[in-house]
Amino acid sequence: MEEITQQLIDEFNFKAKSIRKSKYMYICRNEKEARAIKLSSQSPEQIFFVEAVKNNLIKNGFKNVDKYYISSQKKPFLSTENGNYVMTDYIDYQETDFSNINQMKQIIHAVGQLHRLGSGFELNCALFKEDSILRLKFEKGIKKLKDIKKTICSQKKYSDFDIAFIKYYESYLNDALEALEILSDSKINQLVEESRKRHLFCHNALKEENILDSPKGIYFAGFDSAANQHYVFDLYQLIERYMRKHGENFLPLDAVLNIYFNSNEKDERIYPVLFALLKYPFRFIKICTNFYSKKRSWVPNSTKEQLDELLMLKDANKKYIQSLKP
Repeated sequence: MEEITQQLIDEFNFKAKSIRKSKYMYICRNEKEARAIKLSSQSPEQIFFVEAVKNNLIKNGFKNVDKYYISSQKKPFLSTENGNYVMTDYIDYQETDFSNINQMKQIIHAVGQLHRLGSGFELNCALFKEDSILRLKFEKGIKKLKDIKKTICSQKKYSDFDIAFIKYYESYLNDALEALEILSDSKINQLVEESRKRHLFCHNALKEENILDSPKGIYFAGFDSAANQHYVFDLYQLIERYMRKHGENFLPLDAVLNIYFNSNEKDERIYPVLFALLKYPFRFIKICTNFYSKKRSWVPNSTKEQLDELLMLKDANKKYIQSLKP
């Protein structure tokens, strides 16, 4: 494997002095820098798309991203019989801390910059995500909730998980129905059209492991799921993550949005869509679907912990997003 890896490294015109395997990548170092090489799970189209976004960010002055390096094939990857290999900068920064209020302000500001400076990329065929299917996703989730309820009611004995589901079923179902109604009344189609026309993009994985604390400011990695999509979806992911992770002292939602819009343009059309996304019980549906699809007779500790955390934060999160309600 070392010999093959060295051959791959040569194809990216990098002279490595040392090579070390780490999880899913190889870390290659010389006297000046370190790079990472790995077999990518992305399609060539996705790699080209991410390269276009990153190049646009760097061109516009946002350099805190791990750029792709060009191979001997004149592409941001190397095609082999095993798949497509990519080489990027090796990043060894610590994850950011969402419970640190000052660092969270920096993160929100940086996300706004990321969206503003990364948009307008040039690519013949951008990767679109059909946001219009969000309504279908909402409807499918509602059906899953109802189906699980029917399954439980057909049983003779209830587990602790069954009892917890039944207890909160009506509340989460009402949340889902309200979110669907608001989404249907929103201007989401306009946002979809604008994202395509102006080449907006979403990172689509804004979590701590991809938002890093570097000496030069907030650094972003993990662009594998990026797509041509309106920034409201990234903003939802960031806020949802923050509601789970913030400490006792936290930023009110209006403060989060004000910081964000200080570094990216404000568009009030996003508010009902953002509220619908935050209101919809994605995690409750996911946790319950995963549990019942495996037909277990016992509840794994990890599943119990996820559900307990979700239920504990339910009232606080409802109050937190109330200011957005249309």
